[in-house]
Order: sequence, then C-alpha cells, then structure tokens
Amino acid sequence: MSLMRPLSSIHQDLNRIFYDLEREFMAPMMGRRQPEGMEGLMQTVWAPPVDVAEDEREVRIKASVPGLKPEEIEIDVDNNAISIRGEVRRTEEENRQNFHRREIVEGTFYRQIPLPTEVDPDKAQARFENGMLLINAPKSKQSRRHRIKVNNK
Repeated sequence: MSLMRPLSSIHQDLNRIFYDLEREFMAPMMGRRQPEGMEGLMQTVWAPPVDVAEDEREVRIKASVPGLKPEEIEIDVDNNAISIRGEVRRTEEENRQNFHRREIVEGTFYRQIPLPTEVDPDKAQARFENGMLLINAPKSKQSRRHRIKVNNK
C-alpha cells in the first residue's frame, strides 16, 4: 500500500470539509440566504473544480464553468493566488419546467487557488474553451529557476 493513497483520501476529506464550511458560513456573509432542502444545496455558494499545473515558464489553471459567458466571471490575480467568482442563474424557462431531478448547480461560485510559485499578475491571461476557463499566469522573474555554471577558479 502506497503512502499517497491515505494522503489523497485525507486531502479529499479536507476539501469536502472546507467546501461545507464555505457553503454554510460564507453565503450568509455574502448576503445570500440559504434555501432549505435539496433545492438549497443547488443554489448556494459553490466552487468549480480546477486543475493546476506549471512548467518552467508559467502556471496554468483550468476551471470547469460550463454555460457561462466571459463577462459573467471575475478573475483576480496576485503573486500568491488566483480568485475566480461569478454566478450561474437559471433562465425563466428553466424555472417554469416541471423537473424530476435538478443536479446542475446554480448560484454564486467562488474559488481561491493558491499558486505554487509567484506569478506576474500583469501578464496573466484567460480564455474560454469548451466550457473550461483557461488561465495562464507567467511566473515572475524571481520565481523562475536559474541554473548557474560552476567555474574552475
């Protein structure tokens, strides 16, 4: 049994705990009332799933936010984190339908992603591609690895 499996499980449990805390405490602080029951779970503050990767030059973030337009998303970048926020709303037509099941999340979303290294906020860029928000943040000059040659003398 590898050590990574228990650590992965702990990581998933902690993510779930923080998500629940955010849903219970952040929504009221943001002025949003939590609706009751299953319907309430679908109309709350939620966090889109993300992938974070890096190479020598940049940090790349991919967030799943299907159905949104670029103007419906706010992205803030600083040296240490990227924050994504917005809101998914149902249309009038969707609200009039007689649903048997509603699993698509709606409401305010917020996600703050700690960065593995410092980035240059002024050069960060974002775009949409097939329901995914793609953010590229070039690493700052200070955080890039620089190899030096050892001299003989």
